[in-house]
Amino acid sequence: MKYHLSRFFLSFLLFFVVSSAVIAQTSEEISFGDITWKTQDVAPGVVYRYHHFEDLFGGKQSVSVLEVELNRSDIRVGLAHFPRWRVLTSRMAEENQAVAAINGTFFDMLKGGAVNHLRVDGKDIHFDDPRSPGKGGAIAVGSGDEVKILRESNQGWEKSKAKSFMGAGPILLWHGALTRLPINSFNRDRHPRAAIGVTPDRQLILVVVDGRHGELALGMTTRELAQTMKALGCNNALNLDGGGSSTMWIKNNGGKIVNYPSDNKNFDHEGERRVANAVLIFSTSGD
Repeated sequence: MKYHLSRFFLSFLLFFVVSSAVIAQTSEEISFGDITWKTQDVAPGVVYRYHHFEDLFGGKQSVSVLEVELNRSDIRVGLAHFPRWRVLTSRMAEENQAVAAINGTFFDMLKGGAVNHLRVDGKDIHFDDPRSPGKGGAIAVGSGDEVKILRESNQGWEKSKAKSFMGAGPILLWHGALTRLPINSFNRDRHPRAAIGVTPDRQLILVVVDGRHGELALGMTTRELAQTMKALGCNNALNLDGGGSSTMWIKNNGGKIVNYPSDNKNFDHEGERRVANAVLIFSTSGD
């Protein structure tokens, strides 16, 4: 009996610790109300913001944000993809004449192509691959302001009615609440991150957090990224591919990378990684 009671107590203690760790992810909030952002107009209805935080989540953080007004008729969101090779996010943006872009979902580093479900104009380009580290959600793109964050059902994506969508994950925010995230190295470790979210007033929020730059840019866990997206006003938000893929580009001044990609291990704008897909922002109103 003594052995069984001890085993029960240890099991209960372990359950309590794990449960508390999960619950903590849903309760913490931050605010950017007193932050002065570096701001630049990219196009009518598209604004780029940047801030280098001295102390956010216990260290320095480099955060780039694109705010896109989805209700405008002169703005469109698109998905660019390459099924068999990898190219730069900046190249995808320039060749498609976008005004802004962010890297997309996870991909095969050797062969190229997405490893999450990808559908473009009603055609399924790729189905979910077990190798993908992030699943559970998608960014769905229609016409005009038809841009939504979707949550994967038990039936998977095959029965989804969305015409174009890009699977990724995990879901960071759902109906304004931080989601419960599995406790694993992918979510727990700090890395460069990218995310996409939608606010209640129909703004699309694209975020890149830099990392792997020592004391200059700490990087974030997925929980910290979720807190950041909530502080930026998102109701629903989705984690995209991160690490060395994390890239944000704007058309201003001939086109430039505005974050600090980590692939060259220098805190500059030159370390962009070749990826397989991207989220593009278009404007018919020009710069």
